[in-house]
Amino acid sequence: MIKATYSLDPDTVRTLEAMARRLGVSKSAALREAIHVADRAGRAGRSERTGDADPRLAALDRLQKQLALSPQAADTWVLEARQLRQDNDRIARIWGTTAPVRRVAETPRRGRK
Repeated sequence: MIKATYSLDPDTVRTLEAMARRLGVSKSAALREAIHVADRAGRAGRSERTGDADPRLAALDRLQKQLALSPQAADTWVLEARQLRQDNDRIARIWGTTAPVRRVAETPRRGRK
């Protein structure tokens, strides 16, 4: 461990003390955890090597733009998918089967223009 000295305002110290009590650890351990959590949150969606946007998130963004769903069309799809799953579960309980009755579309349908 490296011993270091930092200046903190009274509110930050109170928050740190409360967090340490809540976690049941020392203030130093709570501060280390807070720094690690903040670092992970800051890097979320970023490639660690290049600092560029994560290619998986970029692909998801492209897919969402391609679908061009309105919020209402997306909500309709969610409700329809939920209803189909509920129907499927109900029939499975009645008939004792696990085979799907109907398949839910893999992607939401585009709204009509």
